[in-house]
Amino acid sequence: MHLLGYMYIEYGYLDSAKKYLLQSHELTKEIKNEKVIAQNYRLLAIYYESTDNFDKALDLLFRSLIIRKRIKDEKGENATYISIGVIYQRLNLDSKAIIYYSKALKYFERVQNEAAITSIYSNLGAIYNGIGKIDSAIIYLEKVIEYKSKIGDKISLAKAYHNIGTSYSYLGKYNKAISYFNKAIELKAGNETNFSSANDYSMLGRCYLKIKNYAEAEKYLLIGEKNLKANNGLSNLIETYQFLADLYEEKKDFTKSIYYTASLNRLNDSLELVKNKSYISEFETKFKTLEKEQENELLKAQNQLLESESKNNTLLAISLLVVLFISIYLAFNLKLVRKTKDKLINKNKIIELKNKEVANQNKNLAQLIEENQSLMGILAHDLRSPFNKISGLTHLLEEEKDENEKAIFINYINTICKDSLQLIQDTIDISEIFNDKHTVTSVKFEKFSPSDVLDNLMNSFKVIAKEKLIEIEVINAIERLEITNSKDYLTRILDNLLSNSVKFSPIKSQVIFTATLLNNNLVFSIKDNGPGFTELDKQQLFMRFKKLSARPTANEASSGLGLFIVKQLTNLMHGDIQVISEFGKGSEFVLTIPVKLPNNA
Repeated sequence: MHLLGYMYIEYGYLDSAKKYLLQSHELTKEIKNEKVIAQNYRLLAIYYESTDNFDKALDLLFRSLIIRKRIKDEKGENATYISIGVIYQRLNLDSKAIIYYSKALKYFERVQNEAAITSIYSNLGAIYNGIGKIDSAIIYLEKVIEYKSKIGDKISLAKAYHNIGTSYSYLGKYNKAISYFNKAIELKAGNETNFSSANDYSMLGRCYLKIKNYAEAEKYLLIGEKNLKANNGLSNLIETYQFLADLYEEKKDFTKSIYYTASLNRLNDSLELVKNKSYISEFETKFKTLEKEQENELLKAQNQLLESESKNNTLLAISLLVVLFISIYLAFNLKLVRKTKDKLINKNKIIELKNKEVANQNKNLAQLIEENQSLMGILAHDLRSPFNKISGLTHLLEEEKDENEKAIFINYINTICKDSLQLIQDTIDISEIFNDKHTVTSVKFEKFSPSDVLDNLMNSFKVIAKEKLIEIEVINAIERLEITNSKDYLTRILDNLLSNSVKFSPIKSQVIFTATLLNNNLVFSIKDNGPGFTELDKQQLFMRFKKLSARPTANEASSGLGLFIVKQLTNLMHGDIQVISEFGKGSEFVLTIPVKLPNNA
């Protein structure tokens, strides 16, 4: 019966597994077979682990381990080490998991149990995935796949395909990862709704999200979400909610993105994995004392048995009847208490969910208010300085009699006005983005020559570059090319990038502006000899309201909004923008937009 329960766990039917395992446990307690009791403890622990009840699982495993050591069941002892390692692995305590896996591995390598060895290899592969040692993970998992393919173990082979698919997804080899996840799903044909298949669908959706195949990503992530909910896979459901939130954010469906972000936060609060982790040290410290306690309990039970056997059979029968009636009475009352308790728990959960929803709404409102205040603060601060400068220069103009000096002052005023207008334009753009006025449906796509855009930009930047003695070298390899996209957005993006290069480049330096055609994509590169970006800068590069470490070399204005706007407009053009930079050695921005828009644009 306990083996039947284990098979139900393997196939993801957790309720049936629990039923048979508990029945088996009650039977083995009656026949007092310690080896089978230890086996049941371990199998029940595997069930509780699959439902994320880690404290209960660890308690049962340590009880099993005590019995295994006492009866000198070496094989069972090391199998229990593997199960303990699995719990630590689920709790992200990888160093502890590796310790227990290593203990078991020594034994199974000594007895040449290849099935157990490959099981440990599979778990070590998953751990090395988690701690970033992807190459080591792949080595272990390829060994697992070789052995499981040879013996035809579809369940374990599917698990190995899932783990190695995860490895390749971490390496950014998403197509290869997709191939392995599909293999895992094929091996589980007929069991698409179980727990492990749900994880395959979620990871498959994540890979499609990474290669921006949003339709396939949405399809598989929603399947994964549905099946994880059905199987109570809470920790994996958290990851799936994160993937769905990211998907809808990239699709500009902010309503759904906010919904899944809120679901993610609620689930994180309810899972209480941290609480489970806090129990671990308690179980480990109890381990040795439990051994002696159980030995004492065993001796006590034996003495009680001898005493009870000496009693009159009639008195024993009467006692058993009394106990039976009391048990029935207590069971009936306990059922009523539990039913009432369950109702109260459900009501409390509903209240907690509503409170969390209100808290999330308040948090979002506070964030919007804070962002609006930040925007107005930036505008007020960055406009005050130019207005003060203009005021001072007008007083100097009134007093200055030299026409050459007047011309210089007028030129300064003109430059300050241009910078202020750019700041106002950036602020308008940010406001439109926040209010969803810049959406895919609002973009004006038209046929135009990108070369004409370059020519106009060069004419507008001649004077600015000349003032700082900066040479702008243009390499134009797209003179006769025409594309269909947003001419206005392309102009604004390139204007912003070129303006930054000139603004942050030292005097008497060079900016290289390249336009080429590569694999049906239009690629623009703007490379300068400015201060470059730190690692922290690169993390915050396209965030709103972020002023980076570099400063303009001629005290030009900088709002911290430009690159955020560039990123948003690039997305609306179905393009991509990357930065190549090393601090102190300049930077290169690379803008890529498609020559031909996708069919759904």
